[in-house]
Amino acid sequence: MRKLRFFIISAAALLMLTACAAGNQASHEEPVTVVVSEDFPHYTSINGLSDKADTVISGKIVDTRVEEIDDMIHTDSADEELNPGGELYVEKNIYTIYTIAVEETFKGNYKPGDKLEFKELGGQIGDITFVSEDAVSISSDHQYVFFLATYADSPASLLNPVQSLYIYDPVDKDEADPKLMEQAVLKSASPDNDLTLSVEALLEIKDKFN
Repeated sequence: MRKLRFFIISAAALLMLTACAAGNQASHEEPVTVVVSEDFPHYTSINGLSDKADTVISGKIVDTRVEEIDDMIHTDSADEELNPGGELYVEKNIYTIYTIAVEETFKGNYKPGDKLEFKELGGQIGDITFVSEDAVSISSDHQYVFFLATYADSPASLLNPVQSLYIYDPVDKDEADPKLMEQAVLKSASPDNDLTLSVEALLEIKDKFN
């Protein structure tokens, strides 16, 4: 995440300098868009992805909101070795928070009907818009499979935005034999994903972890 923080801090510093040069006005006169880049680990297999995720679920998006979240790793500002130069200016990042209604759990402790939040970098608050280069489009019209890392005090996160989100169109359980689950459609939400998730792989994840 160091690369992400570098870009955010640089953008914040630029905005502060611009405001000072304009006469230290209290608000921006024009909308500002900040494009950010994120560093995430790359996975070479679905097995590696599922082993790292603490939660693998399918579900639909039922709500969204945008918030500022302080996701920096804080250190003791008085510790010169951990934080050279003392206290740093802290800038909160803008995230879109999605609420998932869980349909099925392949790994983790969630049950059908549970609600789970996860965050994606990007969104607009006031006249400032954050745009992540790697963000994928997420719609309430689809069901998805999510590979997530969950936290006690913050919404969950995709392991990475490219490899951890899959559009999932299952067969209606009320009309189809369970064996026809193989007819479900799975495809990556990101065109840049080099991994392929199959129904068989999902069942293997469920057998392994649940």
